Amino acid sequence: MQYKQLTKEERYYIECRKANNIYIGVRALAREMDRSPSTISRELRRNFDTEFGFYSGIRAQNIYLGRRKQIAKKRINKISDQVRAAMFEMLSCRASPEQVCGRLKREYGIRISQVTLYRYLNEDRKNGGTLYLNLRHGGKKYRRKDSKYNSCTTVNKKRISERTPEADNKKEAGHWEIDTVVGVEHKSYLLTLTDKATKFEIIRKIPNKEAATVLAAIQNIVATTLLPFKTITSDNGTEFAEHQSIETVTNAQFYFANPYHSWERGLNEHQNGLIRDFMPKKTDFRDVNVDMIRYVENNLNNRPRKALDFLTPAEAMFNYVNFGVLHFKSLQMKMGVA
Repeated sequence: MQYKQLTKEERYYIECRKANNIYIGVRALAREMDRSPSTISRELRRNFDTEFGFYSGIRAQNIYLGRRKQIAKKRINKISDQVRAAMFEMLSCRASPEQVCGRLKREYGIRISQVTLYRYLNEDRKNGGTLYLNLRHGGKKYRRKDSKYNSCTTVNKKRISERTPEADNKKEAGHWEIDTVVGVEHKSYLLTLTDKATKFEIIRKIPNKEAATVLAAIQNIVATTLLPFKTITSDNGTEFAEHQSIETVTNAQFYFANPYHSWERGLNEHQNGLIRDFMPKKTDFRDVNVDMIRYVENNLNNRPRKALDFLTPAEAMFNYVNFGVLHFKSLQMKMGVA
């Protein structure tokens, strides 16, 4: 059974009971609090104020918090140069603290809490470091799409309610969400595709939002990659009016989300928000070169993801394309390896 630290409330309870009955024993306290006698004994031994001859819950809690800070500092100081370099690289690529901690555990077997990592960032900042500037900030308001891109001019649509259940199981790659990101003054655009299972991202710069342009971009993706396509789900923008031709090119089924239901393509919308970290609103994508697009794409595809057990999207997609599974654990089960 894992040991659980006493809470602030429990320490106050001990203080009150000892104040009301100085003769109450450790075992009696332990029974009342549903705690081990050794836990209560250790608490009194560590935090009893010998100078004044009593136990204070507030004092005990402050001692405990101070002890935790010292332990955290020791953990930070014990981090090897190799691990520090890995942390620096991931944070510089704007990986979240959760992603960094998960990857450190996976790659190096090192367990560092997010609280400890934030302390490391704070120490780095005090010493003149700038790693904290790479922390992402959420809470951006969702901007509703321009009303001129309505759902009235696209025919023969298949709704998301008709989509195969496998698209939501996230056990196989090839189920994509697609969207366009609009640049300044609606004069430049990005086409983005996100695989639901692996979180793998495709980004292409396109000169306009015409349906023929989107079709040509997808033709290029299919011709230059080995990525699987099984389903594609979009919003109701007219740039996807060639959906039947897209089905022919990709050999996938094309579906449309319900109007104003952006959460039905929540992963793609989230990824678009991550792209905005690199290319904020009012960016003119005409001034963004191909190298920058590739940099952003590679950055997103090489971030460890909690949903993938801290594999990266690139690793998960590689596993699926080459072995037919997302995780090596699944591959071992498939091959009968213990």
